[in-house]
Amino acid sequence: MLEVIAYFAISYIVVINFARLLLRRLSKRNVALNTLSRGAIVSLFLIAPFMPYIFVYVQTIMVSKQIYPSIAPSLIDYGFIPKIRKYMVLSFSNNRADVYVVTVCHEADKKTPLSWVGVDIHYIKSERGWQPDGPAQEVWSDCGNTDGNIFPPDPAGGFLH
Repeated sequence: MLEVIAYFAISYIVVINFARLLLRRLSKRNVALNTLSRGAIVSLFLIAPFMPYIFVYVQTIMVSKQIYPSIAPSLIDYGFIPKIRKYMVLSFSNNRADVYVVTVCHEADKKTPLSWVGVDIHYIKSERGWQPDGPAQEVWSDCGNTDGNIFPPDPAGGFLH
């Protein structure tokens, strides 16, 4: 969660300073901006930190039918339980994909809450469909000591619990 807070704090510091600089330069050049134009510029800059999340979300929707059937078998191959809490397609091209998956570390009894792990899996497209390419990287874990990063940052367990 700290990574997400840091990402947005740094992003908004950069974005706000850039927007102020742009508005100052435009006013020095005597470019007349009405309140609506200033509001539009500021609004565009304020949504800028969310653009990576929007891109990943749209990309995940676009390619989920292609890539989703390959996720569970690859989780089994890597020794994880294929109980998927969420997944995001971080990058995608015609023959390569990078997928972030939140899945169960191990099965728990009914009294013990489930433990989760975030895994980054690289895929390559072959004649047999999407196949894992290289080792899976554990990004974070409730049941171990893994501490890694992905971009855009995702809090442990995801935003939706």
